[in-house]
Amino acid sequence: MQIVKPHQRGLKKTKFKSFFFLKCTGNYLNSPFHLASTYLRKLQRSIIKTCEKQLFGEVNCFQNQGEQTLLTRRHKNSSSRFVLSGLWSRFQVATTNEACTKEPENSTKPPGRYPVPYKKDLPFDIVELMEEVEQKTGFLPNVFKELSHRPEEFRAFFAYYNAIINKKTGRLSKADKELIIVATSAANRCSYCVVAHSALHRVYSQNPVLADQVIVNWKQADLSDREKAMLEFALAVCRADDITEGHFEKLEAQGFDREDAWDIAAISAFFAMSNRIAHFTNLVPNREFYSMGRTSDSSAGDMVSGTSKKV
Repeated sequence: MQIVKPHQRGLKKTKFKSFFFLKCTGNYLNSPFHLASTYLRKLQRSIIKTCEKQLFGEVNCFQNQGEQTLLTRRHKNSSSRFVLSGLWSRFQVATTNEACTKEPENSTKPPGRYPVPYKKDLPFDIVELMEEVEQKTGFLPNVFKELSHRPEEFRAFFAYYNAIINKKTGRLSKADKELIIVATSAANRCSYCVVAHSALHRVYSQNPVLADQVIVNWKQADLSDREKAMLEFALAVCRADDITEGHFEKLEAQGFDREDAWDIAAISAFFAMSNRIAHFTNLVPNREFYSMGRTSDSSAGDMVSGTSKKV
């Protein structure tokens, strides 16, 4: 690159050798100073932008073989800029140690602690039931997957489930039964049964809020006197309280008889067992349960109806 000397442009020789000299000579845009400063500014903006994405947005971290993992972080206050000093080292640590080890959101996670058998290894009647439920609801509840680890117990579980939940006699509606399960499962701190059966209660009752109220505090929920008596008795059984004639009298005052009391107690007792199985197996609720019954979807009410007379 040729630089015009000062005396060739009619300028007096000077000892200034920096940008001023190059600007005067008309060669600044092509000078090494301009190219270097432009490169540094671009590099600085690139580093700041990348670091801000890492802290406030999304960063694509590429592993050795081109494998890409998306790391998402959300922060509400993302308008302020951080000082560049020290930011680069934090960015490197975050991308190499955290982002590349984070699992993708779409990865398939097991429903619990125990392995789920392949369908080809399961008895035909269990596979038939699982496929029927999945076809009706659009997804397979994780309790079916987890209990398939033990086929004999799978059959026994759903046989008794059918006997008390799908029976045609008695004064308990499907919504009543699901409300009992929600209340007792909340007392037993079983997240799976609370989420799954509150969804079923919303479907059967067409009430999108009552189950949520019962989960928080059933005594302050918008319950009828009949429902309060029913839940009071169910929770007494759940807590293994001393059951007295006073409990039966309260039920009878609301139109229940002794056989209805048995049904309430049986549901409470059965799901006490179910709650503890879900607890120690770390059973995770399906995501579909959370929105079920909060909209116009009513087809999910057939989720467990297909279990009747199949196991």
